[in-house]
Amino acid sequence: MIIGINLDNITAKKHDIPKGNIRIDNKTKLTGIEEITIPMSKDKATKINFTFETTYKTDKKTIGEIQIGGNIIFRGQREKIQEMWTKEKKLPEDIALHVMNNILRKSITRVIDLSEQLMLPPPINLPLIRPKKEKKEQNIEYIG
Repeated sequence: MIIGINLDNITAKKHDIPKGNIRIDNKTKLTGIEEITIPMSKDKATKINFTFETTYKTDKKTIGEIQIGGNIIFRGQREKIQEMWTKEKKLPEDIALHVMNNILRKSITRVIDLSEQLMLPPPINLPLIRPKKEKKEQNIEYIG
């Protein structure tokens, strides 16, 4: 169970004005784990460190990048997590899905805000409201 998500650092840079076709790549990486003690309860938990990076590229160069570093505090299944991380440098699949989805949710909302401030495109396609298609024959009656 995730009991906390913390952001430790955020770096955002725009190197050039976005023009033409821009490729936006989002990458999440788990960088390490460590056992910690939860201060209020003295229970043990696993601190999972991560980075999230969004890069903006044209065919010729990188025009911007946003990097976020942080950690997730995960309570439970410490031995299972530690064993798999030691052997394969990854988390058990059921835990990894939960952790990665939470990292993505937390990070992507920050990147959307930062990209707007830097005048870069959002890292994901945002929903748009479009006008309804007109019906060919509308019988509109008004009785007032």
